[in-house]
Amino acid sequence: MFKHEIDTALDLDEPVRKNDSLRDYQYYSYDAVQPNQTGRIELRVQDTSRYFLPAEAFIKVEGQLIKADNTGYGIGERVCFVNNGIMALFSSATYMMDGKHIESCLENVDIATTILGLARYSDDYSRSAGPSMMITKDTSDHPENRNVTMNVAGTEIASMNENFNLGFAARRSMLNGDEMFSCSIPLSHIFGFCRDVRKVIFGAKHTIVLVRKESDNDAIWRVNAVASGKVVITKLSLWMPVMVPSITEENKLLSFMNQGGKSLLSWKTMTTDIIQGNVAGLFAWHISAQQDVSAPRDIFIAFQGNIRVNNQERNPMVFDTLAVTEVSLKINGHQ
Repeated sequence: MFKHEIDTALDLDEPVRKNDSLRDYQYYSYDAVQPNQTGRIELRVQDTSRYFLPAEAFIKVEGQLIKADNTGYGIGERVCFVNNGIMALFSSATYMMDGKHIESCLENVDIATTILGLARYSDDYSRSAGPSMMITKDTSDHPENRNVTMNVAGTEIASMNENFNLGFAARRSMLNGDEMFSCSIPLSHIFGFCRDVRKVIFGAKHTIVLVRKESDNDAIWRVNAVASGKVVITKLSLWMPVMVPSITEENKLLSFMNQGGKSLLSWKTMTTDIIQGNVAGLFAWHISAQQDVSAPRDIFIAFQGNIRVNNQERNPMVFDTLAVTEVSLKINGHQ
């Protein structure tokens, strides 16, 4: 069912609106049983008696960045998360309702959400909401959080550090004492369903499935002189908002559902396809679209050297040109 709408800028006699449709709005948290395990981790909402709003839900991740030998880093050691480093702890993410698949990114969810974030988030985002998600754009390809270097040669001379990385410095500042961190990742950062569908869900069980990588190497960035590290997740929880409608609105909702009413929903999902190995010269990359999915709205292509993968001394969230000179795209034979 579609309704005709006009731009509000053209509606000069639009009446003043009063919203008294809600009696309450609050978040409820649902914790993972074993948050630090590798492999499959589930966040479950079993309650089917509330009006949940997944569009404004988020995953809270708390933990500590420590050395691989379980000792702590010293003050000032140049080590931190990469951009979007919380997502780099996981290889895939899936959203299910009542056991049915809603949306998933089954591989390289960290790369996918990083690329989409670079397209969606402005530079101002790195100075506002981004740091709480461990998302700040890198301004250099160096893990350097000092903007001024001191050269001692009889006297101290201050000079600007050309390798200074504002994004690395911002993420480094988000680590508390003993390298503790607490980050919140909106579900809308991961799932198109939560970006595009702002509707309450009633009578369904929700499950978020995250698959933790066996290694944290893609999530950590450090200089060579600093010992290798790992991430210990102490708490992983899903925070889901609940809307309590007014009696009048709830009667309307119940009547709609009792009569078998259905909502027509659509959203953008994302998928990844990767070619690994030494690719040189002219090559063709054939990608098949998913079933029941319309033509792609956006296609992003990123290149990266193998040296960035599974290497804490390299940043896997920075992409390379690799001397590529030409790229063309064909969809159903049309270029």
